[in-house]
Amino acid sequence: MLSLTLQNTTDKFTYISFPSAKDSLWDKKHKNTSTIQAISMGKHNWFSEFENQQCMNRDQKYLDLEKEFEHYMLNKLYSILPQIKDHIVYTEVSTPLSTQHFSNYQKGEIYGLNHTPERFVLPFLRPDTKIKGLKLTGQDITLVGIGGAMSSGLLTVISILKMKTWRIFSPNNS
Repeated sequence: MLSLTLQNTTDKFTYISFPSAKDSLWDKKHKNTSTIQAISMGKHNWFSEFENQQCMNRDQKYLDLEKEFEHYMLNKLYSILPQIKDHIVYTEVSTPLSTQHFSNYQKGEIYGLNHTPERFVLPFLRPDTKIKGLKLTGQDITLVGIGGAMSSGLLTVISILKMKTWRIFSPNNS
């Protein structure tokens, strides 16, 4: 059952990035190599039976599950970039339990608050806070990802500078 879930998950959602491509000095230090990051969804409850086992020392059933997840992720990667198939040197799999251990997030979540309709009405997710001089910014006060982080930065700057942005967009301001 979980095998089918893992395969369906990786088939439906996989995010792939190349962190080394962003480093202008990478090629000088690591000639003819690259890093690839492939991310998919993994629910905490898929791994919860292993939660009380020590990180980096979990039993074989957990290791097999990680290996299976790796298999599906690599297959997804190869379906998009078949030319890299025989060039992968090292892989590492992280599960929600890995994130829970290393980042101390309750259920292994890594991208902030859940993106449910309820979160968008939370009164404290605004640049302005009740604490004088304290402003909030970041993806959690708007939307997930880079675009959300950028737009929240803009909202925070507007709040700090007390800009009357409605004037800028007013039809009478032409």
